[in-house]
Amino acid sequence: MNEPKRDMMSYKEFLEKSKKPYVRPHIWKWKDIEAKLQESLSEDFMGDGRGTIALVHEDTGESYGVSPTMNMVAQIFEPGERNKPHRHTNLALSIIVKGEGYSIIDGEKVEWEAGDVFIASPWSEHEHCNTSETEQALFYTIQDVPVVSKMGTWFRESPIGAPKSHIIKNQDKENS
Repeated sequence: MNEPKRDMMSYKEFLEKSKKPYVRPHIWKWKDIEAKLQESLSEDFMGDGRGTIALVHEDTGESYGVSPTMNMVAQIFEPGERNKPHRHTNLALSIIVKGEGYSIIDGEKVEWEAGDVFIASPWSEHEHCNTSETEQALFYTIQDVPVVSKMGTWFRESPIGAPKSHIIKNQDKENS
């Protein structure tokens, strides 16, 4: 077994080292988001008829969030598109921008339309469906992935029944 790495430092030094960089104000423009979302429809790994992009602020470094503790994705569903039930250890707060449909969260059907907000709690089984025959559905989802990832507790099961994935970066032997 390798000797665990440890160190001691003064509290003053700890306070200085624990400071994090300031996150500057930033805006993501709708015209840019919409163009990237439309592109993602043909390349998204989560299924045909669905596109997803992540909004990332460069000041968050390897958190890849919009802030050090939150990430945000924009999702688009083609008319009639329904994704497979899945779950993850991060919270998901969704804001419907366009369209109508429903989500099933832990067996409860939640109908939504533009302007609505709903939440899927951590590890809740959920899926989303665009019920329109003609209009795309679009929503933003705010998540706490940077926090659960940093804690080493980010897991996904997608789709339900697939092997659970522990989303964690392996450290090099030199860094352990």
